[in-house]
Amino acid sequence: MRGGGVGAGGCRPVGNRRGVGGAGPGSRFEPQAVVRGRPATTVAGAYRMYRQFAESDGQAGIFLASYSRYGLVYGAYGGGLVLLVLGFLWWPLWLVLVLGGLAYVAFRIRKVPRAGLWSQVPYAVAVGFALDVALLTGYAKGRAAARGMRREPPPSP
Repeated sequence: MRGGGVGAGGCRPVGNRRGVGGAGPGSRFEPQAVVRGRPATTVAGAYRMYRQFAESDGQAGIFLASYSRYGLVYGAYGGGLVLLVLGFLWWPLWLVLVLGGLAYVAFRIRKVPRAGLWSQVPYAVAVGFALDVALLTGYAKGRAAARGMRREPPPSP
């Protein structure tokens, strides 16, 4: 990367670099900052990246915001779990579970076959599942961390 100011094509420092949740007195918002990043190239990398996003969203309490999919993902997996349990009482619900699961997977990877990348379908299924698990676990971890941060400070002497 090149050095220099924003006008010179470089990056201007944006506060400290302590990571998600580390905003402190040295942090500030820089509207003209240039942010560069690379997309994840492996399933594990995508999982780590989306889990970090979900943790920060969990700390912020973003669940049913119009742009988040947390409600949909939690609803889909929760509905699948309910169908799985109720299937023990009435077996046709397992057919509904299988058909619903196939429809969900088809919806998650719909752009891959549409682009004619049929050899990438198994990889797309693995990535889709990894991203769902990352959203589920990361958001829950972020909410738990946010609750820990909200504790009342000890009384001053």
